[in-house]
Amino acid sequence: MGEFDIQDGVLKRYHGSGGDVVIPEGVTSIEDDTFTGCTALTSVTFPDSVTDIGEFAFSECTGLTSVSFPNSMTCIRDCVFQGCTGLTSVTFPDSLTSIGIEAFEGCTGLTSVSFPDGLTAIRDYAFDECTGLTSVTIPNSVTDIGEYAFSDTAWLDARRKEDPLVVVNGILIDATTCEGDVTIPDSVTKINRRAFRSNLTSVNIPRSVKCIDDLAFVQCASLSSITIPDSVESIAYRAFIGCTGLTSIIVRSIRFDRDTLEELEQAWEIRPWEVIGTLFRTLDQVPSYDVPKTWHVRWTAFRLCPEDERNAAEIRSGFTSLMSFFIDRNDTEVMQEILGSSRFQDDIRRCMDECIGYAIEREAYEMQVMLTNFKKEKIGYTDATEQLQL
Repeated sequence: MGEFDIQDGVLKRYHGSGGDVVIPEGVTSIEDDTFTGCTALTSVTFPDSVTDIGEFAFSECTGLTSVSFPNSMTCIRDCVFQGCTGLTSVTFPDSLTSIGIEAFEGCTGLTSVSFPDGLTAIRDYAFDECTGLTSVTIPNSVTDIGEYAFSDTAWLDARRKEDPLVVVNGILIDATTCEGDVTIPDSVTKINRRAFRSNLTSVNIPRSVKCIDDLAFVQCASLSSITIPDSVESIAYRAFIGCTGLTSIIVRSIRFDRDTLEELEQAWEIRPWEVIGTLFRTLDQVPSYDVPKTWHVRWTAFRLCPEDERNAAEIRSGFTSLMSFFIDRNDTEVMQEILGSSRFQDDIRRCMDECIGYAIEREAYEMQVMLTNFKKEKIGYTDATEQLQL
């Protein structure tokens, strides 16, 4: 049996004794776990034919000291060199565009990395626990840096000492040591996943911010108020999960005060952080179990700020569903508000017959009477037969 088990260009197994390994010409990919735990491996040379290296392919190769990738590589997959504690040198190809999750996690011997122009993404935990890493060069092409990509590195510790708000290419990647009142600089366009994890009491978000990632302010329980500027285009649903101290939220000039937030939570178990997340989700992103929260938040937001076009558009796009929802709950107070709103009269006329039929089907007599009277007084019947049917 030879050193390499190769099938159709795929290196499936390595049977050698380690040392300096040269991958044979013609190999196009290396299968997952091929060299996992090969502690005798000291170096590896790849031919230009290699375009893909599988997950965990070289994980726990603690004797591996250097790696140089061929220009045929565009992506380094997840966990490929995880736990290679002896690795001190990595040369990335100019062709590289992304580095996977935990790709170099725990490579404690690495002291510096320099990424090529053209790299766009460094995924979650990519260099986590690379404790010896002191120098990191990130090109302007990088637009995606995952959570904890450089956590537990000397480089991140040094950046925090310079400024507790660590910003790279407009991405706020770490603010976990911030406390009290924080003002995010105007250079920030994105607040990263788990950027904050601290005793934060207030935060000023500038208009430069376009995106707030998932869990960005997770468990910031001391945060009492938040204003989301109109510039923000997307907020992950759980961006403020665990912010239990929120008593004031302003989103697109819609102000949810303490009383409104308490009413939503007590009556419908809608927590403050869900208010923010809901208003930044489109209806096709809402799972069925969250539909009740969606309509209560959206109608409350409309009541507070009828001129908010984005919220009104979402209500209009699912108007029949909204009407059916409040019919099911026999919420005559909200239904009266909907019928009295001049903003949705065309939508009401369009779906009125369907809603009356739905009320009859659900045996919601009070709703049936309300809707039928509205049709009689505001819309009218097409003929006497239709009036008798209703």
